[in-house]
This record gives sequence, C-alpha cells and structure tokens, in this order.
Amino acid sequence: MTTPNPVGFTADTPKHLLLNTGAIYTNYGLAGEKLFGAVASGNEFSVDIKTYNVKVGGITNSNVKGLQFITDIVVSLKVNMLEFTTDILKAALQGSAVDTATDVDYDIITLPMNGTQTYLENIALVTTLSGSDKPVIIILKNALATGGMKLKVEDAKDNVMPLTFEAFSDPLNPKVSPFEIHYPKIV
Repeated sequence: MTTPNPVGFTADTPKHLLLNTGAIYTNYGLAGEKLFGAVASGNEFSVDIKTYNVKVGGITNSNVKGLQFITDIVVSLKVNMLEFTTDILKAALQGSAVDTATDVDYDIITLPMNGTQTYLENIALVTTLSGSDKPVIIILKNALATGGMKLKVEDAKDNVMPLTFEAFSDPLNPKVSPFEIHYPKIV
C-alpha cells in the first residue's frame, strides 16, 4: 500500500489553476458576441442543486444510493462590474428601456412597469487556465439579471456594481442543461 499524499499537490497541479478574474461576454460563440465589460474583485459561478430522498419504510438512513433525485437546479454567475455602459445598466435592470433620442448628451434608462423581461441568449465567464493556451469557458444560457441593481460610489476606491445573472431553461427544450462548462483538455 502506498502512503497517501497529505497535501493534494502533484506535479500536474500547476497545470490546473485558474489564474485570473476572467472576462464576461454576452452571446458567447454566437453572432453578436460582445465583451460585456471590465470586472474587478472576482466573479462567482454556482450551481445549487436541490434533491429529494425517497423514504423507504424500515430503512433509517435517508441517504440510500439510487434513491436521491434532483428536483431543482439554480445556476448563477455573480459579477462585479468595474465598467459602466448603457448596455451593462440595461442588462442589470431586466425589462428596462433605453431612450437614445430625447437627449443628445445622455441615454435615458428607465424601467417600464410592464412585466417584460429581456433575456440574454447567454452570458459567459472566460478565464485563464495555467496549463492551457485555451481558456475555461462557463456559459449560462437564457441569462437574466435577477438581483436588481445596487451601486455604492466612493472616492479613491474601485467602484463596482455587483450583478447576479441566472440561467433559465428553454421552455421548448426544458431537459437541456441551462449551462455549459468548456474545460480544455490538457495534453
């Protein structure tokens, strides 16, 4: 029997490190692909899975292999936008409208109370992997900013606007995963 590695570090570890905050894209890999804007203070991708355990009479352990089923998946990407553009502000406020004609100096962003939602075809986090020339790409399909907008502006600080985007299943293909992780093959 070999002695177990107590630290987890191997000769391959330096090839499998995420090196930066990454970049955020909208419509990644599609016509109209666009760099969304500069970010700071990190980004956070999460897949929250809720499950149901089937209860079998006479078995006291509720965790039985083969009897746990996924009931819900919530996929989100939290970004800290350092850059502010009309497109970013519009995406932050789902269903917002932009008036570009009324004022020659300003785009006027409003939130009509008509219940419309403006989904992005996708939003993607693209970040650097130490052992590859290809990036790690995390794509949320049918993305919608769900947390509203909160902006605190201070002197001599990186003023960031945290946004949370969630992925939504396509109603025409509800069993298709609402996200993809493209992880490069390391040779």
